[in-house]
Amino acid sequence: MKKILVVIAAACISFAAHAQFYVGGSIDALFNDDTAISIAPEVGYNINETFSVGVGVGFGSFTDVFSAFGINPYLRWNFAEMAPVNFFLDGGLAFLSYNNKVVDKTYTCFQLGVKPGFAIPVNDKLSFVAHLGFVGYTANEDNVPGYDDGFGISFSGNDVSCGVYYSF
Repeated sequence: MKKILVVIAAACISFAAHAQFYVGGSIDALFNDDTAISIAPEVGYNINETFSVGVGVGFGSFTDVFSAFGINPYLRWNFAEMAPVNFFLDGGLAFLSYNNKVVDKTYTCFQLGVKPGFAIPVNDKLSFVAHLGFVGYTANEDNVPGYDDGFGISFSGNDVSCGVYYSF
């Protein structure tokens, strides 16, 4: 019994010693006659040099017209590196809840698919990260603005983002 506990403890210590967590995300703001703000924090864990798991959460608001919430768990596959750029695919499921304040109605949208992107390390801890589009299925029966229902490829503003990650 003691040997099993020692092996489990050694495995946990080894796992923790190689842990590579990251936090980051993006912030968007537009200030003119109307105010639009979106915050999308993200947290993840690098399993190894090829695969990572993570989750992004998004919050958005546009003056007195709408508010939105989204969550996006994903599995990241780093498939190519052309120094210094790393290319990846995020495969996952996304959920979006959109509240139209004008008509006081909430809409929902689901996505299942892949988001291609790239990361450019600034140093050992900091990276610039961008997602460029979406390939997959969107279930948008409630007609959430900016999302088409069905299978397809999208490079709209909803599917393009830039942000920063900090690894520790």
